[in-house]
Amino acid sequence: MGIRSSAKALLVKDGKLLVIRCQRGGKEYYTLPGGGQEYQ
Repeated sequence: MGIRSSAKALLVKDGKLLVIRCQRGGKEYYTLPGGGQEYQ
């Protein structure tokens, strides 16, 4: 796997930050909304 392009957003409204809650391998973490691009 090589380099992957991605875009993220920082969204703040009324002093609140929009994040995505993720769970993987029994652990919980937060990330910013966005997406990536796979090369073919």
